[in-house]
Amino acid sequence: MTVCDSEPLVDCCADEPSLDKNAPFGFWVTTAVGALSFVVSLGFVIVFALVLNYLKIENAKDQSRWILPATVCTALGPVILFALVCWRKGGVFRYCRIKMMSWKLLGSCMLIFIGMMIFTIILQEIFNMPAVTEWQDDLFAGSTQAELIYIFIAVVILAPIWEELFFRGFVHVGWLKALGPIFTVALLSLVWALFHQAQYSPFYLVCIFIFGVVLGLVRIKTDNLTPCIFLHFLNNLFSFVYTLYELKML
Repeated sequence: MTVCDSEPLVDCCADEPSLDKNAPFGFWVTTAVGALSFVVSLGFVIVFALVLNYLKIENAKDQSRWILPATVCTALGPVILFALVCWRKGGVFRYCRIKMMSWKLLGSCMLIFIGMMIFTIILQEIFNMPAVTEWQDDLFAGSTQAELIYIFIAVVILAPIWEELFFRGFVHVGWLKALGPIFTVALLSLVWALFHQAQYSPFYLVCIFIFGVVLGLVRIKTDNLTPCIFLHFLNNLFSFVYTLYELKML
């Protein structure tokens, strides 16, 4: 009597190929796709900058109306690239662990968000840092209502989705097995902070790094990308509204 009784012995391991097929990509494949995504993104940025230069759009007020198409162009290449890669592993939703959130998890995210806002405000007071950064001031000041809508869609809606899909979705899954949770969260948070270095001062880059660590821990704890997207959305929404308030645009 065999282990599989009357079934052929080869069928005992019938599930193993599917497990290998659905296993995450390794560290080097993930890093290579990530690096290629950055190259594609940088290419879009350069092309867009050349277009703005050709149209002689130099001041921030004129640039605000272009932030939506700029964000779409910057994100489109990388998202399509890793979406095609994830398709081989069952699709983006399955690979990046995008799931529904329970009410309990939703409430926990709200508490985490409130805690992060209080922590950031305390740091701003301790180091006497402005609540509105120079980049935000330049972008928002003098914007029309239509331009503010473009900024809202780009910063509050699109940015959290594509950044979380890429960083704590695709890259996180590929690095986790090779680096372990601690190094994955720390390194990914550092890369994510440096990704914003053109927009923010060193103080706010440190805040972004800390926020990235929090998002990474949430990702590890829940094995779900959705709360990370939600927290990122809340953060950018609060920043958007608070900037309008500080600039007396509400």
